[in-house]
Amino acid sequence: MTLGQRIIQCRKQAGMTQEELGERLGVSRQAVSKWESEQTTPDLQYLKSMCALFQVTADWLLFGEGSGEKESKETSGEPTGAETCPNCGQLVMGGAAFCPKCGQSMAPLDRSGCYTLVLNEKAVGNSAVPDTVFELSRKSYAGPPASLVVTRAEAAELADRAPVVLCRGLDGNQVKEAKDLFWICGYVLDVYQDGQADKSLEELQQSGARSETRVRAANMISSRPLSRKELSKKLREKGAVEADAESACDWLEEIGALNDAEYAAMLVRHYGGMGYGEAKIRDELYRRGVPRELWKDALSKSPDAQEAIARVIAQKTKGRALDEKGRKRLSDMLLRRGFAWRDVRAAIAQISENATEFDYEE
Repeated sequence: MTLGQRIIQCRKQAGMTQEELGERLGVSRQAVSKWESEQTTPDLQYLKSMCALFQVTADWLLFGEGSGEKESKETSGEPTGAETCPNCGQLVMGGAAFCPKCGQSMAPLDRSGCYTLVLNEKAVGNSAVPDTVFELSRKSYAGPPASLVVTRAEAAELADRAPVVLCRGLDGNQVKEAKDLFWICGYVLDVYQDGQADKSLEELQQSGARSETRVRAANMISSRPLSRKELSKKLREKGAVEADAESACDWLEEIGALNDAEYAAMLVRHYGGMGYGEAKIRDELYRRGVPRELWKDALSKSPDAQEAIARVIAQKTKGRALDEKGRKRLSDMLLRRGFAWRDVRAAIAQISENATEFDYEE
């Protein structure tokens, strides 16, 4: 089951239409339709909101892993429910202090300094964010890292690292002032109580990195076949940590998109059809990271060596016979292509010696 299918299943079990789900999340019906048809992928903010709304885990909704049921509030020690904003009806994650759509307070604001501002992933690429971060950095209540911003260029660098903490220890009035600053940027600012910010930020970063790695892996494997070893290496070269790269490979194997046995068979068919012998094919299997235990079965389906050599000879000679020098050049070429000497010798012996010398392309 795909992500889109899981969203459909949850929505229908909740008795909601696409339009109703869109209203709860603050998006259009068309956006929900595109998620379900997998034309687009929901942002992390909406994935988190759907997990809260449908009471399922992020691992199940994103990847189909686990039972899908969330731990209870009592066993997990975390708020798992979602609340509806009394002002605009937007779905708000449990424990959030403000509605991300209209800024409505979801709980009485404490006047003591107990809130943290987090710039979320929507800030990346938003042209209005750097100037707003710079303006925030001029406020007396802005603490590190926002207070360390000296130039607009540094503000842009900070925004490009989102999700990132902007400042901590704000009271309710300071939070309201900061949100007023950021209204022009859209929904790029999240507010947490100080005890929740670091954990929420870490989860957001880890979940985002894991999801990004899986998307990149799926794109790589859809553009060209790869072995598991090749794919994992490419993902790590793109910056993925080893655990995320291996998790992406496991996921693709589970859904049948990554299969080293099928890849090995494809390589044997490809190089065998191009007129290469077993030794050359073995070199390719090794170079491409195919596990050795798969070689024997894959090579058992390679073309017969004598038939493959006969096709290469026919292609190169175009039916003309070879003299001794021509036979030597032809046998050297066949050996370079990975055919065994016994098979090459048998094939060359069948060529008539009564021929004029000619050139052929290797």
